[in-house]
Amino acid sequence: MTSEFDVMPYDATLLAKVIEERGITVQALAARAGYDDKSVYRYLSGERTTPSTVLRAAFELTGDVRLVTLVSGSVPVCWHTIGHTHPAQANGPQNQQPREPERIPPIDQLFPQASTAIEQLAASLKYIHKIVADGRIDASDGKAIDSFNRHAAEAQRLIALTTAAVSAHQQRSVA
Repeated sequence: MTSEFDVMPYDATLLAKVIEERGITVQALAARAGYDDKSVYRYLSGERTTPSTVLRAAFELTGDVRLVTLVSGSVPVCWHTIGHTHPAQANGPQNQQPREPERIPPIDQLFPQASTAIEQLAASLKYIHKIVADGRIDASDGKAIDSFNRHAAEAQRLIALTTAAVSAHQQRSVA
């Protein structure tokens, strides 16, 4: 028969998996969280409950969104990434950076915002298509490309929130 002591708690299992996948050492996690190595080993083994400061430190070191679920539980949050353009280059996102979780607003507020953002993105995309159609992108096209990147990031954010809101609404309706 299996007891609660035979199975490692989910938070410890996930935390150990995340730091292993991301190549984070116990020493680095302990230093970031302000704990000694021995304590962190106890959290990773499931011997002790993992404090939120250790989870936060692990998230800061890894950016792994799976750790957010350990803290947010059943609170509906939406996680999304946005592109950041390097200041020296205006030709698109250089990498994707995680943002803070965002509380999901009511659906009736999201729909008009998302619709407007998508319309702005479509207009910006049409303009980008004209720029690309001539076969050359020069320095004067930089503002249009920056505008497109901003509209794309905002539309992506609102679409992610709307998708999460619809899903949460559906789950409440079924329950």
